[in-house]
Amino acid sequence: MRFRLSEHCSLRVSWRGEYSLIEALLVLIVLCVGLLSSSLGACSLYRFPDVYTRLHGATKCTTFGAIFAGFSVFLYALIRFIVTGEWRFIVLIIHGIFAIIVLLITNATGSHAIARAAWRSGIRPEPCAIDALEEKEREIILESKAAAKEALI
Repeated sequence: MRFRLSEHCSLRVSWRGEYSLIEALLVLIVLCVGLLSSSLGACSLYRFPDVYTRLHGATKCTTFGAIFAGFSVFLYALIRFIVTGEWRFIVLIIHGIFAIIVLLITNATGSHAIARAAWRSGIRPEPCAIDALEEKEREIILESKAAAKEALI
């Protein structure tokens, strides 16, 4: 496959039809936004102080980056379908959408499981003004102790 710039400023793909420079730049810009977001997520692992803020930064940024990478695949496949009319690009669109949906579910579930495991193993966040989870655990412990005393009486 060879690319050459034709006289009317479009990128010519010799065996697939026309692919304009504007369409290629659009896909490239969306892909670069995803790459930048994922890179910021990697930087958050070093920048933030504790496991919870690191997890938050990495999960949000990489999810956002993966959504944009998937959207660039969607855009590419849609443009190629419009240009060539080949149905394999529709299959690529369906797979891309499915991958984005699965990624949204698994990223949120995985980060929740890691945060819960960190909390249960005794890793506490940096001091903050309000810690609702710790207050709720104290209330549960106090209620269970009161119930145990009442049962003994």
